[in-house]
Amino acid sequence: MNATAQTIAGPARDRLRRYLGSRTGWVAFVTLAYVVATAAMTWPYAARLGGWVPPSEDSLLQVWIARWVQHALVTNPLHLYDANAFYPYRNTLAYSDSNVPAALLAAPLYLLTHNAIFANNLLVLGTFVLAAGGMCALVGHLSGNRWAGFLAGLAYAFLPYRYVHLWHLNQLGHAWTPWALLALVLLLERQTWRAAIACGLLASVQVVTSFYVGFQLAFAVGVVLVVAVVASPRMRTRRCLGRLAVAGLVAAAIVLPLALPYLQVRDQQGLERTIADAEGPTWYATPRSYVRTEGHNLIWGRLNRDNVREDTLFPGSLALAGAVLWLAGWRRRRAATVALAAIGVGAFVLSLGPTWDPAAGGTTPLPYRFLYEHFPFFAAMRVPARFGVLADFAVVGLAGLGAAWGWERLMPRLDARHLRRVGAALTVGLAALVLLELCSAPTPLERVDTSAQTAAPYRWLARQPAAPGRDAVMEFPVSLEGADLSRAMYLSTLDWKPLVQGYSGFAPRSYGDALSYFTGDLTRLDGTVAHRVSYVNAGNVGVLQDLGVRYLVLHREGYKREDWPSVLARLEGTGVANRAADFGDTVIYELAPPRARTAQPLVTLNAPALATPQTFWEPALVVRNPSGSLALLSITRPLTLRATWRDDAGRVVRRDTFPLNLPAIIPAGDLLCTVRLCPAASGVSVAQERPAANSLRLYPSRPGHYTVQLDLSGDVTLSRTIAVDVADTTPPPAADGPPIAFVSAAADTTTVAPGQVWTVTLTWQVRRPAPEDYTIFAQLIGPDGKVWGQLDSPAGWTSHYTSAWLPGERVSLPWPVPLKPDAPPGRYRLLIGMYRHTGSGIERVPVRWPDGDATEYWAGEIEVK
Repeated sequence: MNATAQTIAGPARDRLRRYLGSRTGWVAFVTLAYVVATAAMTWPYAARLGGWVPPSEDSLLQVWIARWVQHALVTNPLHLYDANAFYPYRNTLAYSDSNVPAALLAAPLYLLTHNAIFANNLLVLGTFVLAAGGMCALVGHLSGNRWAGFLAGLAYAFLPYRYVHLWHLNQLGHAWTPWALLALVLLLERQTWRAAIACGLLASVQVVTSFYVGFQLAFAVGVVLVVAVVASPRMRTRRCLGRLAVAGLVAAAIVLPLALPYLQVRDQQGLERTIADAEGPTWYATPRSYVRTEGHNLIWGRLNRDNVREDTLFPGSLALAGAVLWLAGWRRRRAATVALAAIGVGAFVLSLGPTWDPAAGGTTPLPYRFLYEHFPFFAAMRVPARFGVLADFAVVGLAGLGAAWGWERLMPRLDARHLRRVGAALTVGLAALVLLELCSAPTPLERVDTSAQTAAPYRWLARQPAAPGRDAVMEFPVSLEGADLSRAMYLSTLDWKPLVQGYSGFAPRSYGDALSYFTGDLTRLDGTVAHRVSYVNAGNVGVLQDLGVRYLVLHREGYKREDWPSVLARLEGTGVANRAADFGDTVIYELAPPRARTAQPLVTLNAPALATPQTFWEPALVVRNPSGSLALLSITRPLTLRATWRDDAGRVVRRDTFPLNLPAIIPAGDLLCTVRLCPAASGVSVAQERPAANSLRLYPSRPGHYTVQLDLSGDVTLSRTIAVDVADTTPPPAADGPPIAFVSAAADTTTVAPGQVWTVTLTWQVRRPAPEDYTIFAQLIGPDGKVWGQLDSPAGWTSHYTSAWLPGERVSLPWPVPLKPDAPPGRYRLLIGMYRHTGSGIERVPVRWPDGDATEYWAGEIEVK
């Protein structure tokens, strides 16, 4: 190099050094370096942002979430959580993380490109830069060494855990964790109002991004605060507590409004995971999880082929080595070391789940179980292994401190003239090794069909005028597969009409029950039968009309060629479906408005009137559907039964609440259900469950006379009070005569109109055990002597039919008798009795009536007008 070149190069190098030494220059350099590293480590993701996603149904779910939040915030922000999927349920956005911060960040990108996939993909890659920058800033601040922070940023951003969550933008949200903890550290150090507000804002962003990561942050914040309070008296001052309170209030003001819908969903739909869920395969971690990498990892992937497990928690061998190195110098930064170590150990233990290695037969309870039982939101989480990323965070943080300590030990041994060069060479070398060890490129991707042909049916739907209360869309074939459902949700962003289907982290039980009624055997036009075909017919189309479904979108590609004509013929044969649009492979039908139903499902509450230690006692329901076709029972709010026991003084002595496992849609006939057991409609042979004595005690232990109030809540509300005697022993049976005596028939009304249901309560007295289960018949005999109304049904209910009735027990059964629509006016008489089924038919059984023993009895009269 000549003198002139040297003269020019010298000042240029000095300016570059000064620029990199400044805060602006350092931030620009680090950001650029992390952007380049992200593009290289996830290649070819950066080259396919516009129409490719990681191969998982969750990818399009995240796109739909962001688009719904953006759409709702500008159209109806007060109903942000009433998303258009899972119609007609409410607060359906709360079935998964709403991730409002990501949606807001993606909004400008979407407005510029009108490509929701591009906006989502750019955010996914952006989390790598955000995570790296946050860890770089945190470690750089704690250690005073920028380059150690730079290395820690790389190690944190490209953890194997992040690769297996490329389709979980909400889980990638742990990129905010180092930023939130850095804000907390600065708040504790500076104790200013500005730091308090910044800390609260960043903490709230982390929590509303993902409640999983929010719990991780809460745990980490708790550890840091405990360590800070113990380490320094300055942290125990009123000034510090005041600033922390402000930070908490800022976070609460943002988080609580967005968390309330999750509480409502939990209460209404039972959005909770069980301990068994948390112990499912791959949901919890084991020590081996911390040496497990993503299957495409260049160095370690051969040990973990085809691995996309939740418990992929290897932090990297270099990070582990750096954390071990730091153990030699931990006294230099004791508080930071103790905090990170405590976070790591605690997160490691929580990641192991509620029980130590249950797959291997372990039974030792772990702290996760305690948190599950005592913290409300904890029960909504299914994957304890996700706490492992917080353990990885702590390892990487300690490794960054270890790198800084190693450089401090090395500096005195180097010539001052070579410090800069040696430092740069070590940083570049270690960075290359970190990236090489953690690299899992090429990133697997799949193309999303965004063609005009695929979008055309949904753009057509978008042009149709709205019909409030009757504008929902249902897609066929009905599928419970995540890929099909998330694709339907993504395409629904083109029209925003309510969609019956949905895919999310949670789905109500009644949702799957309802969809199952649209899959069954299909008799083709040629007379052959196809099994498990999804289609609409005259028997189930009424349910769709009652739900408010207006459009049916049928996809030819989802059916076999020989089934497609029959599927269309069955739909058109309902007489209420008109072909509205045909796009070749996709056909759209419009349903006519529903007709008024003449008879709605009737629900009655029952319970045994006598409880003894030798018998089983539990409330029960009888659901009667007299419509002759499928009917909606409880869709949006599952049914819950509460039993409240009061003694003779009116004091509450016991209260139980039972979630009821009733179907959302019921067939014609009777559905007889107890708290535990709900078989099919009456007429179907169901083995009776006879639990052992005291297998489930649902009544007070002290003998006496009680009243039990049964309250049904949900989409159906009902209340009934029943007198119940709790006895030490069963009363002695009568010596002779019929086993059952009739007591009374009571009705709330003395008139009824044709086509209505007249409910009469029939009360029976048990004289001695019946040898088998009897059936009650009740007939309304008109003035012409003909039967114009009749109900035959088992006497009692599941697990408490007549063979289970106890001597001395008085059983009251509400008996709804449907009257024919063409019944003539006049005075009708009620004829009742009991019969038994035999091999040759039915045989009436004698009952003790008020006027003697007989097989039937005129129990009352009613006026038909």
